Amino acid sequence: SEIRTSWTTWCDNQACLDDPIIQKVYERVSSVTRVPGDNFEYMQLLRYLPCEHPTHPDCQFYRRHHDTIPELANMQPGPRVYTFKELYDFIGETIDRKRYAFPIPNFIAKPMGLTFGALWRVPPLAWGFFGDPPITGDQVEMLKSDNVVADDALTLADLGIDDIESVESIVPSYLWPYRAYGEFHQKGEA
Repeated sequence: SEIRTSWTTWCDNQACLDDPIIQKVYERVSSVTRVPGDNFEYMQLLRYLPCEHPTHPDCQFYRRHHDTIPELANMQPGPRVYTFKELYDFIGETIDRKRYAFPIPNFIAKPMGLTFGALWRVPPLAWGFFGDPPITGDQVEMLKSDNVVADDALTLADLGIDDIESVESIVPSYLWPYRAYGEFHQKGEA
């Protein structure tokens, strides 16, 4: 083959799956990726013969092929980290209501947030007819820095929760009431 000259097999039988070394590999991958082992595909095992140098005719290889995903070469492992804009856009896309956002420097946003917060405390804005203020000083303060869990912080896994789902798979079930026609909404109707 022009793509692969290595030997390959799959760990898809009980003898292989019960092997203590294989079990430790699955546990380690699960621990690092925070993905339960039940969600894994069977492990693929490859064997390459040693060779003198990469251009030697006896060298074995497994080259980039039809289902190679080039982005994976630069993708960071582990849980997904979202920017505020990515979450904002994802919510807008999920509820089919595009909202436009533009960056405002903190020296403008802070007084603006404080002003809106103060105005919404006086009648008639305080009566709630106009909803909540568009932004408050406290919100501006919170948005000034990233909200990312520290590397040494306790996680859900420390609480015994290891079957975590992705934002993309679970959030739409919470956001359907915000679509124009609720659960009956079809994309593009809004």
